[in-house]
Amino acid sequence: MATSGKYVYWNTGEAANSTAEAVAIPVESFRGFDCGSNTLAVYFEPLSDTQANRMLVTLTVANGSQIEVAKAICNAFASANAGIITLADDDNSVYLHSAITAVSDSSDVNAA
Repeated sequence: MATSGKYVYWNTGEAANSTAEAVAIPVESFRGFDCGSNTLAVYFEPLSDTQANRMLVTLTVANGSQIEVAKAICNAFASANAGIITLADDDNSVYLHSAITAVSDSSDVNAA
């Protein structure tokens, strides 16, 4: 996959010293959102050809702000120059949008 040089980054606030606690993935891997109660699930394609499942990162967001946060994420992905786009950094309390309050460990989900 050719990349634009843009990467989305998240850190789950656990000192980024274990698998899935800090991830940077090409923006081109983004596949979509799913809104939940006070959450926004963000889906990405697998990091390698040997992974069958999509990657999921779940953001905790202020109630009712899921669509606003999703739009802000899409805007950041589309308008950023090459570099790192911080989606959520729990270690440093830095978030792409003010309604994001936390991020969970990333996980794999069935791609079917």
